[in-house]
Amino acid sequence: MPFRGHMAFEGNVFVNGTTFQFFGAGVDCAVVNSSFDTFSRVSPWGLWYQGGFQPTLRTQWRDNVFSDSSLRTIASVNANCTDCAYVLATTFRGNQFRHLETARTPISIADNSDLTVVEKNVFVGAAPPRWPAIGSNATRVVAHGNSNTTG
Repeated sequence: MPFRGHMAFEGNVFVNGTTFQFFGAGVDCAVVNSSFDTFSRVSPWGLWYQGGFQPTLRTQWRDNVFSDSSLRTIASVNANCTDCAYVLATTFRGNQFRHLETARTPISIADNSDLTVVEKNVFVGAAPPRWPAIGSNATRVVAHGNSNTTG
């Protein structure tokens, strides 16, 4: 399994993209004080790929601004390891979400995610339907201090 870890992205501006992700074997990575404008997928993504288990471990997403973009964990589960934690120990803290369609959820926690902290995030606009959305098979998710404002 290739190691993709110890990466930090700070103060970046990402505009009109499709994907920003830690794709399998992302370990101890952080995205801080950056902005994402019109992105379809921003995520830590753990998966079973090319015959092996590649979890994403200990990623932090802090103090970022997401405009018309959402943040979610993704777990591509394989029959060889259906109970594995594909995304483990993720922190989403102090992020701001703007201009999302009301049908979209700013933060989604996928099944097979474990030890996820979602705190002090702000959604600007109409209240989303599920905030955060937590998969029925996600374990040990702590969500507190998240808020909604119309400004």
